[in-house]
Amino acid sequence: RDLVQETADSQPKIVDGGSLVTLGGKPAIKPDGSNDFMQNFNSVWDTITNSAFSCFTVAEKTSTSGILWSLGTSTNEDADWLMKPGGGNPGDVEYRGSRINTAITAAGTSGIMLLTAIDVTSGKAFIDGVEMTNDASVSPGFTCDRFTLFGRRTGVSGTITQALPEIIFYGSDQSSNRVDIETNMNNFYTIF
Repeated sequence: RDLVQETADSQPKIVDGGSLVTLGGKPAIKPDGSNDFMQNFNSVWDTITNSAFSCFTVAEKTSTSGILWSLGTSTNEDADWLMKPGGGNPGDVEYRGSRINTAITAAGTSGIMLLTAIDVTSGKAFIDGVEMTNDASVSPGFTCDRFTLFGRRTGVSGTITQALPEIIFYGSDQSSNRVDIETNMNNFYTIF
């Protein structure tokens, strides 16, 4: 279930100027903000069987606008994490579920953050282990055919420039394991 990008010019960097790209001293990938993105077609949504997913993302905080990842189709997203949404304040982070329910939190513009999204029958979003104030649920019956990292839909819309060292996507409800997973990731990256 790998993410792919066959066009060399659209591949995020893992080495920049001869040096390994890192975040918090750990290897990471970093898009250029203009045309870099990666996608997985069909198999991501097949994995979550239209019923549940849990996603844990370690990412660089940023003041720039863009989309960290999105789950949806060629014309619509059913879930996505946005940085500085809608031209909002620098450091704002938004999780959108069903493009209806949204949760926005000021995360800051420097350092590392852990973003968690879990959806079963209703969605919940967390930043650094703290639940965001609004439920943001994905429509379990929504037909999704792509997962896009660093963008949306065809990839080039809403791209971003922040480094990302790890993303874990489960096709199941990991609510009961959330704290343990977040603790493990926090211990490794020293996030919060």
